[in-house]
Amino acid sequence: MTTTNGHTEKKPAALDAMIDGLGAPPRAKARKAKGKPAAEADVSEPAPQVAQAVKGAVIFIPKIEAIQTTVVVRGISPLIVHAWGKKAKEMMRNKQQKLATRAREAKNPVDDFNESRYINEKGEDCLPVIAFKSCAVEAGVIAGAFKTTLRKAFFVGHPGQDLIQILDAQGKPYSEKGSHPTMREDMVRVGMGVADMRYRAEYKDWSVRIPVEFNPRLISMEQLANLFDNAGYSVGIGEWRPEKDGQFGRFRLVVG
Repeated sequence: MTTTNGHTEKKPAALDAMIDGLGAPPRAKARKAKGKPAAEADVSEPAPQVAQAVKGAVIFIPKIEAIQTTVVVRGISPLIVHAWGKKAKEMMRNKQQKLATRAREAKNPVDDFNESRYINEKGEDCLPVIAFKSCAVEAGVIAGAFKTTLRKAFFVGHPGQDLIQILDAQGKPYSEKGSHPTMREDMVRVGMGVADMRYRAEYKDWSVRIPVEFNPRLISMEQLANLFDNAGYSVGIGEWRPEKDGQFGRFRLVVG
């Protein structure tokens, strides 16, 4: 019960029940002693975690407790990558700016192979880190989760990190002295009956260590692990992955 200008109003019972459910101490009922005016009724204040009460609705804003972990995945089928090369970017830029285009140069398989790789400033073979989030979110949607919720439930990579290093099956970096990608030669369709030869990098035995930060209120550690395992099995990353009617770029979660 509350009092306003000497008149007594009845609080919605649902509001008291919702506040009690959030762990707040139950509100003391207004007490009217004989001979005491209604203005002196004893009513306790709402709990601090109740941010706002409007028309009987309680808004509860929880504290963020993000957890950081590392998800390790290992390829179960070869990984094919195809980064945008310098020549492709130049041709696209010239076309958008309506600049004169040069005659198409003779294809150089080795150059095309090297330009298909994602290389960071240290010269390491990498993948776009966001590819793993997109892959995991798609797997969650397949399982029946909401895409908008999954996008907010976890984040991959370190802040400002665009690329993540590709390791071999033993967890060692790819390098000229150790494991290194091989050059694929594939015939692809690029238009109405038009075929072209593509030269791309392929990693036969590969693994990746993915830094992940997640909100345990939205997704548990076990669910996160299952999400990435499902993502590698049925969605994949890179060219000709299962999501694109292929069987490349598949992986499984490494446990332990």
